[in-house]
Amino acid sequence: MDSDPISISCPSIVCENQDAQYSVADDLCWGYDWDVIGGSFVGNNSATNSVIIRWDNIDPSGFGYILVYDNHCESTCPGIPTIIKVPVIPENGTITGDQIICPFSEELYRLPQWPATEFNWSLSSGNAQLFTTDQPNENVVYPFGPGNITLVCNYKNVLTGCAGIATKNIEVFPQEEILGPTEICVDDNPDFYLTNGGIGD
Repeated sequence: MDSDPISISCPSIVCENQDAQYSVADDLCWGYDWDVIGGSFVGNNSATNSVIIRWDNIDPSGFGYILVYDNHCESTCPGIPTIIKVPVIPENGTITGDQIICPFSEELYRLPQWPATEFNWSLSSGNAQLFTTDQPNENVVYPFGPGNITLVCNYKNVLTGCAGIATKNIEVFPQEEILGPTEICVDDNPDFYLTNGGIGD
């Protein structure tokens, strides 16, 4: 017989550096072992039905993970944890997407898809236009020429009040053109040039 999944009572969304309590209401087991990715324990995390986690080490994904092991219970699968994914709203988010792009190309940028979160995208510098997608955590940048672009997103979770900002500096390189003869003969060995000064045969 397989073990039933462990039911964990916990906040659905937390802020970065917040302390949050997580517990298992189970009178049939005298304690659980806990592990965490993206945070640290405040107090004991072994053979206990409740822990406090401080979310102080979140990576750019914007999510943390709690692992709960029923090693002290009657279980058919000891050592196999129940895993809970926790949205953590950081003060400084990480926008994913290419840092070097070309003019007149559509480039997608995104933040983690935190639930119940409002995203406000803008450009603080650069010659480009923003386009929305059907996902509020995403935006498309369309540059009109070479230069530097600064993409900014202010976000706020409406359930917790957690808020933050994310910034990404983007370089727009000029499009390369190949220069050289347009007609050649057999056995010719003409030179071709790139507009950036490169040369090839």
